[in-house]
Amino acid sequence: MTGAWSDQRSAWAAERSAIAPERPVFLYYAPGCAHAPHQAPKEWIDRYRGRFDAGYEAMCEEILGPGRRSSASSRPPPTCRR
Repeated sequence: MTGAWSDQRSAWAAERSAIAPERPVFLYYAPGCAHAPHQAPKEWIDRYRGRFDAGYEAMCEEILGPGRRSSASSRPPPTCRR
């Protein structure tokens, strides 16, 4: 489907350029399929199975917790709130 849309947009731009070559053509085309597949491969799912079962807050505490408690920075520590 994306290939057909790309071809159609290219044809449209070429047509516009042929009609008025002195006028620039701007076309913003952002297909969402660039991030497909949306499902991780089975190998990745198996590799990380059970790793994130504790939930977002628990993982955030595990990752950011030590750094938040011992921060010597003048910036406020990161939070785990969504």
